[in-house]
Amino acid sequence: MPRKSAETAAQIMMEIRRKGIDVYDTIFIPDVVIELGSKQGFFPLWEHIKKKKGMLFYVIEANSEAELKENVKILDDIVLSKKSEYLGSEVSDGNIAKWFYTEQGHWQFYHNLWGMFPSMQPLSAECFCPIHMFPQVVKDVDQWDIEHNEDMQKIFNITKIRPISGTGPIPLVDGNNVEVTAGFLSFWKYYEGELYEFIQEANIKLWKSLLKLMIKYGLQYYMMGEFMSRLMVEIGAYSEEYYNCMKSIKKVLDPKMILSRGKYNFWEGETS
Repeated sequence: MPRKSAETAAQIMMEIRRKGIDVYDTIFIPDVVIELGSKQGFFPLWEHIKKKKGMLFYVIEANSEAELKENVKILDDIVLSKKSEYLGSEVSDGNIAKWFYTEQGHWQFYHNLWGMFPSMQPLSAECFCPIHMFPQVVKDVDQWDIEHNEDMQKIFNITKIRPISGTGPIPLVDGNNVEVTAGFLSFWKYYEGELYEFIQEANIKLWKSLLKLMIKYGLQYYMMGEFMSRLMVEIGAYSEEYYNCMKSIKKVLDPKMILSRGKYNFWEGETS
């Protein structure tokens, strides 16, 4: 992708939707994943590329060979018109889409942000987002990392590896939405035989801060565990009417509030 890779990827995805082309996958890989992954030797298929910018690949669905060729031409024209570079048809050329499917690379790839360093704790902020908004989300997450460098450095002083934040692969999903695999990696409080309560406290503080940052866009988190569901209530992400509606449904289906205790701050024995 060219210099402003996230903005370009968003333009391409919106054009795909405007053209009404069926795509099985369209996935954008942000600069931070390419840069960090390349330094660690995770992407040997891109070693020959000098400028480590964002990547985008797509896989097309079609009902005939003729339809397939026509859609390939339309999509290629869209992508190349945005000053993007075609890497080639083979994995050895850098064709990650071919590796992704023909060599079962998707099992290794999707959560590469989380798996970049083993044994680190993934603190996810994964969400759905309108296509046109995700470049700004990517920028804000990068800026968030800079603004919270002091807390990150305190963890680094113990572990000698800095927590990693950013956005992972961004797939085009239903309608005009993408899935933003954002979040950060940190260490568990038990590190090399010692218990560091500070690390756990810093992780929670940083996680809450990142989630609050992204909620301002009206993004929808899709993995509502205990922590995230309670946080959404605590920061006022739901209107009173909507929250009371959820509680009413919960009381009908689970009147004793014993299933998934505490999610959305629904507690056993509540009567109000």
